[in-house]
Amino acid sequence: MAIFKNIFKGGPKKKEAASDKKADKKAVKSSTPSKAKKQRRTDEVEGKIDAYRVKNPWISEKASSLVEQNAYVFHVQAGANKKTIKEEIEFRYKVGIKSVRTIRRQGKTKRFRSSTGKKSGFKKAIVTLKKGEKIDMV
Repeated sequence: MAIFKNIFKGGPKKKEAASDKKADKKAVKSSTPSKAKKQRRTDEVEGKIDAYRVKNPWISEKASSLVEQNAYVFHVQAGANKKTIKEEIEFRYKVGIKSVRTIRRQGKTKRFRSSTGKKSGFKKAIVTLKKGEKIDMV
């Protein structure tokens, strides 16, 4: 009987200690801020959020020939859509935009000796400006 008394006496104390530890962990979890979703890099300029969807101008022979037709080519993020591209370019360059066309190029598989790899894909946007508008690409 003495054996059972020791077991029963030790049992509830251990459970209470375990529940105290759980309560402490909950208190610690509630006091520390939870990890928020990964936020994209943003800056607030004049009350407007600039999400950096447009990376940089795309400079090539074809892109420079499109400038004569009042169209400019930009390298953009893969998740960018036409609406966000239009808003950002209007905000950055202070120009009116007539249309936005997007092109998504998948990465190519390349081989070097016995190993294969993959080059990353990209997305670019062709932005046509309204008559009389111009972007200085210098």
